[in-house]
Amino acid sequence: MQPLILNKVCRYCPYCDLIIARKSEVKSLMWATFEKTKPEIVGHEYLVLGTVEKADWRQISKTELPLPPRDYIRK
Repeated sequence: MQPLILNKVCRYCPYCDLIIARKSEVKSLMWATFEKTKPEIVGHEYLVLGTVEKADWRQISKTELPLPPRDYIRK
């Protein structure tokens, strides 16, 4: 598992409480991010979890995200 925070603006549906993004755009951003650093990740399943405030994204993007403990991850 590899956490990733994309700098992507998406639409939001307040009635459904869903984030709306084009799958092709998300995949191309992920591909551009991992093609050289972790090519084995490209093409596998992924999970979009939510949103991050722009100020938080700026702070987080300066550091590497920690991975959760393996016993925390459910399959």
